[in-house]
Amino acid sequence: MRDETTIVLINEKTANLCPYIFDRFTEDDIKALFYDGSVTCWQDFESAALLDGIYMWMIWSGTDCIGICYSMDHGPASCTFHYGVFPEYRGRYALRVLKEMLELLPLTLPEIYLDITLIGITPSCNPQAIRMANLCGFKTVGKIPHILYDAYQDKAMDGVITYFRGE
Repeated sequence: MRDETTIVLINEKTANLCPYIFDRFTEDDIKALFYDGSVTCWQDFESAALLDGIYMWMIWSGTDCIGICYSMDHGPASCTFHYGVFPEYRGRYALRVLKEMLELLPLTLPEIYLDITLIGITPSCNPQAIRMANLCGFKTVGKIPHILYDAYQDKAMDGVITYFRGE
């Protein structure tokens, strides 16, 4: 029997889980997910999750939290979308759960996610994340040179643009 995939919005009621979630990621994971340097401790993570205009979700499979996803820069037709999976769940299991999560978003917050394009901008130096996005149904548009800033390397980096339409 498969575990049911659920997503839980991080808000004032669930923010007490932020230290737990942050600690599940490795230091390299945090640097890859928040390459702009905005999150370096669980307090930064909680602050980012609770910012107006950001919708950050815990992704659960049964009783296991397997990672997070979040969206921001919401417009009438699109938003940017990010995800991170804890190291022990990477692979086919995460792929199934991430696909199910993409189906749940419009059902959970239809006023935000119904009939919208999710846009990913992934550092080109992270081919595993790009491949996972493609396997989940994101289509690759191309690469834009120097569109992202890596705060840890103090340099611009290329980004691969992907998008998802849940039609």
